[in-house]
Amino acid sequence: MDWTAILKSTITLFAIVNPIGSIPLFLQLTSSMTPQERRRAFRTGILSASAILFVFILAGDKILTEFFQIRLTDLMAAGGLLLLIIAMDHLVFGALVRGVLTGEEQDADHIGAVPIACPILA
Repeated sequence: MDWTAILKSTITLFAIVNPIGSIPLFLQLTSSMTPQERRRAFRTGILSASAILFVFILAGDKILTEFFQIRLTDLMAAGGLLLLIIAMDHLVFGALVRGVLTGEEQDADHIGAVPIACPILA
């Protein structure tokens, strides 16, 4: 077992998932919820993110190469382009969070799944 590779992968995953950066978003989205609903949203976020990571750890390569027929180089190029678009959006229009809040009441399960577990989709 190569501990250097495990540590490097863990640090990279922590930087990508950014749990510390999700704290203000979670607090803002759940500010009008009861403590029980807030716990449910937190639990849904943790379970959704864990399920997504677990599926891609086990079958991510097969899903990309055999089902979608995407090569790693294609994915790297698309990811770089997506990061460029998000960075330009931040520079020109401000924070990306503006589209998440619509002013209507959000369900705790919905808030836990979409902006918390899959922030890039929000």
